[in-house]
Amino acid sequence: MIAGVFSCKHTAVKEPEERVKTYYLELIGQTDSAAAAFRNAVMQKPMNPAYVQRLFRTLRLAYKKTEFFAAYYTPLTAKSINGAPVPAVDENDQHTIEEPEGLQVIEPLVFPMVKAANQRDLVIKTEQLRSNLKRLKMMATQQELAGAQVFDALRLEVFRTMTLGVSGFDAPLAQTGVLETAAAYEAIEQVLEFYEGKERAADSVLGSTRRLFKNAITYLQQHSDFNTFNRMEFILKYGNGASSSLLNCAAMLKITLPGDLRPLKVNARTLFDTGAFNPDYYTAREQDFGTEDKRILGKKLFYDVLLSNNGQRSCASCHQPDKAFADGLKKQMALDGTTLIRRNTPTLLYAGLQPALFYDNRVSYLEDQAREVIGNKDEMHGSLEQAVVHLQQDSAYRVLFLKAFRNEKEAVNTRTLLNALGSYVRTLNAFNTPFDQYVRGNPRQLSTEQVKGFNLYMGKARCGSCHFMPLFNGALPPEFTALETEVLGVPERANGKTVDPDPGKYDLRRIGLYRYAFKIPTLRNIALTAPYMHNGVYNTLEEVMAFYNRGGGAGTGIHLPNQSLSADALHLSSQEISQVIAFLSALTDEGQRVRQ
Repeated sequence: MIAGVFSCKHTAVKEPEERVKTYYLELIGQTDSAAAAFRNAVMQKPMNPAYVQRLFRTLRLAYKKTEFFAAYYTPLTAKSINGAPVPAVDENDQHTIEEPEGLQVIEPLVFPMVKAANQRDLVIKTEQLRSNLKRLKMMATQQELAGAQVFDALRLEVFRTMTLGVSGFDAPLAQTGVLETAAAYEAIEQVLEFYEGKERAADSVLGSTRRLFKNAITYLQQHSDFNTFNRMEFILKYGNGASSSLLNCAAMLKITLPGDLRPLKVNARTLFDTGAFNPDYYTAREQDFGTEDKRILGKKLFYDVLLSNNGQRSCASCHQPDKAFADGLKKQMALDGTTLIRRNTPTLLYAGLQPALFYDNRVSYLEDQAREVIGNKDEMHGSLEQAVVHLQQDSAYRVLFLKAFRNEKEAVNTRTLLNALGSYVRTLNAFNTPFDQYVRGNPRQLSTEQVKGFNLYMGKARCGSCHFMPLFNGALPPEFTALETEVLGVPERANGKTVDPDPGKYDLRRIGLYRYAFKIPTLRNIALTAPYMHNGVYNTLEEVMAFYNRGGGAGTGIHLPNQSLSADALHLSSQEISQVIAFLSALTDEGQRVRQ
């Protein structure tokens, strides 16, 4: 802990938030000092590789203590310090490519080995890092802290470390994620101490919560090996309790957390609570929020062939409930009966909990997805305008529309039709898999092999660094508001060495980064949704795991300069692959398991 910080504990004139801010500024100063030491080390000729690596680890640990506020109050600056090491497209100018910077860019210059040829890059990128740290300190100095935001930030950091930290998301080569989680917990525990004495009734719960964090820190430090770390045990013993206890602390301190609409509800005690996620976040406006009447109407429309041109195809024709709302085909037959639809049919289960849709992320809302599918000449070739005319003439439908859209001047229109469909799909989120039940406290739901598979999934196998827990899709936690695409190098044929010609997101935006880029889908109910990949090239999960184990397309001999998946082999044994697949089978919802 930092000298001088504890002394202010007994200074009654200071509010906890003032002391927290002082602490935060000192943590930033420590991080900058660690960055300066690292810079001096990489400037030496010759560099001392072991010393450089040790100082880099120290630097990452120092930053992790600041992350809870840096990511909360200044997310763009936090991204410049510890953002993903891949180029990104400027949201305001699609022709501008933003080059990555920060710790994750420095890491591959230091691990697995330090090379003299990288010295100049190391110096430049470390100078950039220090500049960004100075900006972080300047912004932190001006930042006013409030109790609601403090506890909100602490809880988000618990969720961040549980999903990203221990999965090695931002330190895959240094593999310091477990110790970094301990560092983040140390900072959280210190912040809690500043609140003791503010409300006498809260001191007991603050004390017990601090003990929980201290015990978690000890556990993390004693089990710090990345590949052997028992993530499931950590979640059950400490992670769930940490997020829940912080909520109790806020309540006892009479602090009301922010009330803004989010994917993960502010009052969710853990990541795995029933109803923890709010599908309404993923709508365009409040009028589109779901209701039971909308769901009933949307379900009826989902199964109705009137939406198609020939009156023979409904949404359920391709998204079949008995096949986990997929269709079991490599590619569905087009409406003409002679050609195939361009891409494999994805499941609609949990489709309502993602900020981008289709394999190329081309729309943001389920209503827009439905519009495109209905109008697509290969899929339904329907007319929304004609469908509305038919629905207006149907007395049963008119009653359902009037119940679902009471405040509309004309209840039956294209917007309400699409919103009803979207509202139904947003209810297809059961969260009742054996995994969900296990992490909520039912130890009989997972076998020993499945628990081992989960630990591999979140660790050595690196699945959890793209398919993020607990949605197991590509929505980045803990905010779940951004969903990126990945370039995997999926082959055209299962044993081929030629990349599938589908250009993916590049079709929409002619940017080299997007060539062969596709959405990261959910793995929930994955055991039921074969064949796999956007082109249905793999029939089994064993084939999929073999593809990843080799390092994606690059590992199979496909030359793809922009592959974003690591080309490094995972070195999973056949037993480990079987354990990962056993875990994936535990992501099947109870209602779907009956149909296996």
